[in-house]
This record gives sequence, C-alpha cells and structure tokens, in this order.
Amino acid sequence: MQDRQAIKESVRARIDMVDLVGRYVGLRQQGSNFSGLCPFHEEKSPSFTVSQEKGVFHCFGCKAGGDAFEFIMRIEKLDFPQALEFLANQVGIDIPKPGQKDSPQQQLRQLNEQIATYYERVLASPEGQEAVDYLKNRGLDGKTAKKFRIGFAKAGWQNLISQFTTQQEHLKTLGMAVVNQQGRIYDRFRDRIMFPLCDAQGQVVGFAGRQLHPEEGSPKYVNTPVTPLLQKGTLLYGIDLAGPAARESGQLVLMEGYTDVIAAHQNGIHNVVASMGTALTKTQARLCGRFTQRVILAFDQDTAGQLATLRGIQSLLEEGLEVGMIQLEPGHDPDTYIQENGVEKFAALLKNSRSFFEMYIDMLLKQHDVSGFNGKQQVLNDALPFLKGLSNLHWRSHLVSELSAALDLPNEDIVQMLRAPQKALATSDQSPHNENIGHLNQEEQLFYFLIHGHLSFERATSELEMEDFARYGGLWKLLKGCHQQKGSVQLEHLYEFVDDTWKTELSRLSVSENVHADNITRGVEEVLQHFKANRFEKQIRRLETSIREAESVGDGEQAKVLQQQLLDVQRSKKAQ
Repeated sequence: MQDRQAIKESVRARIDMVDLVGRYVGLRQQGSNFSGLCPFHEEKSPSFTVSQEKGVFHCFGCKAGGDAFEFIMRIEKLDFPQALEFLANQVGIDIPKPGQKDSPQQQLRQLNEQIATYYERVLASPEGQEAVDYLKNRGLDGKTAKKFRIGFAKAGWQNLISQFTTQQEHLKTLGMAVVNQQGRIYDRFRDRIMFPLCDAQGQVVGFAGRQLHPEEGSPKYVNTPVTPLLQKGTLLYGIDLAGPAARESGQLVLMEGYTDVIAAHQNGIHNVVASMGTALTKTQARLCGRFTQRVILAFDQDTAGQLATLRGIQSLLEEGLEVGMIQLEPGHDPDTYIQENGVEKFAALLKNSRSFFEMYIDMLLKQHDVSGFNGKQQVLNDALPFLKGLSNLHWRSHLVSELSAALDLPNEDIVQMLRAPQKALATSDQSPHNENIGHLNQEEQLFYFLIHGHLSFERATSELEMEDFARYGGLWKLLKGCHQQKGSVQLEHLYEFVDDTWKTELSRLSVSENVHADNITRGVEEVLQHFKANRFEKQIRRLETSIREAESVGDGEQAKVLQQQLLDVQRSKKAQ
C-alpha cells in the first residue's frame, strides 16, 4: 500500500494548477503566468497570480499563497486529509483506508510495474541476447536501454501468463493476454522488443512491442489496447523524462517513433517525446502545454505533409502553442539522421527550425503556379479548410498575414474568403468572379466607382499601376484597352472587350449597393488611399526580406543600405 506522502506527491504531479484554480477564479494569461481577482479578499484590480509550471498560487494583496493543497484547504474550508482526498478524486487516485486492500486500479498499476521488470530481466538473460545484439546494431547502449526500461518478450504463447498465473484476469484487463475463439488464453506480445509506456509521472500504463523477426502480414509494432490505465491519444512517449529539459530549454521536440526519442536521449537531447504514430490529439497538445510554450515537429518528410499531421498541428495551435518544424533529408527519420550525420547537425536543425506557417505556405506554393490569379486562388482553396478549423484568433490572423505576404494579396481579401460559405470554395478551379462575398472589397469598390463615373479613368491611371491589383489585374488591363479605343470606360463599351466571366462580374458590380452612398467623394479617396498603403506594405515586405537575406550571408553594409531604404518607405507611408 502506498504511504500518504507518496500519494500526496502523485496527486501533486497530476494536478494542473491553472485548471484547478480556474474552476473558482476567472484567469487570464499574462506572460508565463495567469492572473485574476483573488478569491480570498475583495479587490477590484487582479493581484492573484498562478504559476502553471511551478504549481503554486500567490496573492500580492492578502499574501495568501501555496500549492494545490493549500488552495483547496482555503477555498473549500477543508483540513489537509480532506483536501488530499478531494484532489485525489479529481485526478483518479484512490486513497486506501486503514486495513483496506489496494484498489483495483492500484493493483493494475503494480502488475504493470512487475511486467516491465520481468521483461527487463528477460532481455538481460541469455534468452534475450539476440534482442540485445539487435539493439546494439541500432546504436543503442545498455545505459540508455535501462533508462527507458527496454525489455524482451520471448517467442512462445504463454511465457507471461505462466509468470503471473494467479493474475490472468488482470492480464486480460491490461491487454497483455488475449483469449481466442476456443477460449484459450495466450500472450499478446511474443518475440518482440518491449517498450514500457509511462505517464507524465513515470508510472507504466502500457507497452509497445517491436518485432524482432519480421513476419509478413504482421505489424512491426503492436501497442497495448485501451485499458483502464491507458486511453488512446492521452500519452506522449518519453514525457516523464522530457519534462524538466523542456521547461529548461523552453521547447519540446515532437517526434514520431520510440527509437527516435531514445536515440535523441542517448545523444544528449532530452526534451523530446513521440506521438506514437497517430495524429496529435487535443489531450496530447494540452500535455505539451504543461511543459512548454513552443513545440518543434521533427517528423520525416513524408509525414510532414499529411493531413493527419495538420490536424495535430491545429491542436497545438488551439492550445496557444508556437509550432516550429525541421525538414530532414528524404528517407530519414531523427534516429537514422543522427546515426548518419551526428547529433551536432541534428541539434543545428533544431536550433534553426522554421515556423510551421513558413513551411506550410512553402508546401502550398510548390503545388501551384502562383504567377497568376488562378494559382493563388488554388493555394487559398487548399489553405482555407485549415484556416476555418483554427479557432485560435491569434494564430489565424498570423496565417492570414503570412498568406497575404506570400501571395501578394490584401489581408481583407483572404478574410472575406474565410467568411464565405464553404461550398463557395469547394473546387480548386473556381473562378473568383463568381464568388458571393457579401460586400465589395477594395478592388471591387474601385471598379464600382470607375464604371459608375464616380472616379475618372485618367485619375485612376495616374495613381495606380497593374501590380497594385491582386485579383482584378485582368479587368484593369481590359479597362485600359477599352479607354484607349473608345475614350471611356462606360459599361456598354466594356462588354465589347471582356469574356462571359468578366461580363458576369461587371453585372454584379453594376447592380451592387454603393458601400459609400452617404459620401461618394470620401469613398473614392478611401479606396485610393488603400491602394497606396498596400503598395507601401509590399515595399516594406520586400525590403524586410532583402535585409534578412543580406544578414544571413553576413553582408552588413548591404543590410545597412536596405535598413535606410526601409526607414524611408516607412516614413513615406506614415506621412501619406
């Protein structure tokens, strides 16, 4: 039976202080901590602070402070034994009464621990020599094997069962034993290298077994099924060992496989965990957030572009986490990359990781020709489902800005598309001119004013250029042709110069409600001002890119020249 101090430490390790306090106090994040109005004295300005990382609270007003137990004792008016029982119930830990036997869950935990020890002993015995040789050939040393408690399940149908003959029902509950149709019980794991799966507190909750002798039609890895101790999508492999290093370094590296994590640890990189080959869940993302605010994905090249990975990244972003990525050479995972290139090069990749948004947009741009509008439209069609599924407003706004810069499109155009019904974006070859966007964007307003005679074509051409148009450059070119031949841009003349698609668009603009009907003059000036501001923004983005490139190659002089040009453009923008 566990003593009370051990139970207390287990409860403390599982409690998320922000989740706990947040049930009683409205909290808002401020930097790495959370603040709110103190529940222990009256105040109008928040002086109550909670540290999720340290698991403590403190009020700078009434000086109340302490850990989760102190908080519950104060807020619920409990003594310590009552607070311990209260919190233990919150995190699913049973506290046995005096003279009471261990609970069923505690018995299962103890059995898992005994199974892990048994597999370790088998690996260290003569019967495990072939598995030891295999691990050595993979570059794994004995110290690391012990750190991760790697073991071996011998070939044969009832080795584990015969070791725990009186606990067969528990073995079935834990998924370690299987019953066939004839009612015969046998070991789930046979002739496999065994990796214990531990929760954040280091307790064994399940196992993964890798084939030692691959068989056709048999999976390379087999995991424990869902059990009372192990729920799918709640665990990160190695999280019990990675937590302290993640907090110290400020980031957590997310890999795919067990051996990736093990190889990194053996080479001195300890802030690593594995998603175990599944799309990252919200629970796993929340678990990452307990240890860090930044996650770096170190997946192989094939996986990095899969939709399952994007869903996982969405979960991380929803938790407010910053997401970076590294790109490995084709055919490599972190394990093989470290073996072939050395840990220094892998560490350099982590140090120079790129943001997810940058790599995601690069991936989209490679799939389409964005020199014309159709290609840009296809990129947006591909990106919009991801954007629409992202409820974190900070990261959604950030991705919109990145797409705007990459596609040279105004932010508001992307935002309008984001608000449009999904069915309007269903096909990648859809024409932008048939979209029902609800109201006119800046470019549409400009053409509205032109075809209704509120803005002279002479003034428009004196202030605007072809590159100012992200979506309607083609129509601008047609208007110029019409003006050269007809001397005007009247609607009846324009129809001679445009195809059916643009005729539809012109009709829509001609019957649209005037968004500036109360003040036509002001509306015209605002639209022209928008184009000027957008031109300055493009110049600023180009200069910022050129400055980064100059700095990356060590050309300080060129960087200074570009910095001055950037200041000049920023001043001009401010003065307009």
